[in-house]
Amino acid sequence: MFYKKTLQIFKISYRNNNKGFTLMEIMIVLVLLTGLVAFFLPGLTQQRDKGAVSTAKLTISRLVDAVETFYMDCSYYPSNAEGMEALVIAPQKCESWGPKPYLKNGKIPKDPWKNDFIYQYDESSGSFEIISLGKGGKPGGEDFAADISSKDL
Repeated sequence: MFYKKTLQIFKISYRNNNKGFTLMEIMIVLVLLTGLVAFFLPGLTQQRDKGAVSTAKLTISRLVDAVETFYMDCSYYPSNAEGMEALVIAPQKCESWGPKPYLKNGKIPKDPWKNDFIYQYDESSGSFEIISLGKGGKPGGEDFAADISSKDL
């Protein structure tokens, strides 16, 4: 008997509270979620940008190693005309190139912002520089948009 009354009370209270969420409750939850996203998003974006800069520096370092290996095999640095293509396609004037490309998969990588790295060879000093234009994709810039150069590593 007690069991039946308890079950009957449960059914009645369940039927009476079968409304779901009110519009006000949904709006409060949305405002709270928006506030949390607004609070945490800048920190996450900054961490991603720091990671991209570190990746660009690491990739530039690997490209410098590949150019130096090319120099050991060919006894000259690639010219501005040859560029980093000389690391994946054998130039005619280098007989001891390779036998495999100096870059993994035979492809010149892009920087973390999907831009090409810039290779510059200075004939007068016999030195080269590899540059990423950073997040901005334009020369100059500050913070994460600043240029990243092999000379600064």
